[in-house]
Amino acid sequence: LAGISRRSLVSIETKQAVPSVETALRLSKALQVDVDKLFLVEPAKDVDLSKLLLPQKLRYIDLFCGIGGFRFAANQCFSRLGIDGECVFSSDIDLPAQQSYEANFGERPSGDITKVNAADIPDFDILFGGFPCQAFSIIGKREGFADKTRGTLFFEIARILKEKQPRAFVLENVKQLVSHDGGRTINTIISTLRDELGYHVDYRVLNALDYGLPQKRERIVIVGTKAPFIMKWPEKVAHPKTLTDILEL
Repeated sequence: LAGISRRSLVSIETKQAVPSVETALRLSKALQVDVDKLFLVEPAKDVDLSKLLLPQKLRYIDLFCGIGGFRFAANQCFSRLGIDGECVFSSDIDLPAQQSYEANFGERPSGDITKVNAADIPDFDILFGGFPCQAFSIIGKREGFADKTRGTLFFEIARILKEKQPRAFVLENVKQLVSHDGGRTINTIISTLRDELGYHVDYRVLNALDYGLPQKRERIVIVGTKAPFIMKWPEKVAHPKTLTDILEL
């Protein structure tokens, strides 16, 4: 598939030869893997996360924040890793969600993100964004980017990433985003993040049922960083909770 000999491939795999850029790109295309991932060494599975060199303070923003799901999760992760995390900006257009977020965190999010000048947002390290999914959801019309309001809000994220150039982002949406419009929608998103904005990107569909919640809730999670990486996706829990575990019977 890559147009090279078996001997050449073995030489590359055993580190006896370094492929040219052209050969590396052909291998990348044949294997359908980002070229930067072909030459990364995966970290050992028993790496102690607490001993990794991590910044002592991470500034982040919380877009389409709702009542604060991303922020709750981020705070738990920061606490576990001993990182001082600070939310420097949040935004949601829904008034009841703003009120709930304020009750949860003591600050009211900004409103319509399309009215916010990206340059006015404080500098930050990570962008969290569960951008609206109605345009891609199985219960909606599935118009995708043809939806001139919700469907195009991904490009508000892209606009802010381009202006602020943070280290990383984590995005979330419904699993139908992967198959929408024959895969063209997700390809547009990944191409924008990778080719236009210069991020290394990975994504996967995860099901809350596999991670301890008694609910089948499948979501695509898209992660990206400025530096090449190999994403270590969470492993499924051995004994997930059931409704019996949480309901008062």
